[in-house]
Amino acid sequence: MCRVLTAAGALGQMQAVFGVFQTLGTLLSGTLMDMYGTRGLLVLNFVSSAVCYSMYYMAQDAWWLYAAQVPTLLQHGMLASRTYLSV
Repeated sequence: MCRVLTAAGALGQMQAVFGVFQTLGTLLSGTLMDMYGTRGLLVLNFVSSAVCYSMYYMAQDAWWLYAAQVPTLLQHGMLASRTYLSV
């Protein structure tokens, strides 16, 4: 049973994967902020963003695009950084 996805279907799946990783990242970022502090989490966020965008740039097929979603687990702390800077 082979299923062919259209471009819209593939984009929808990728956005769903991104949403799942962002939800899990929310739970993970609070724990990491308690362990390493806000500055440590900000450094981790920026490094994970650089890795994610580099993987997008080097992607040769759809699997690389899905794999590039993994570092987004650690990008949720950007919202925490805005809160930290506004206080």
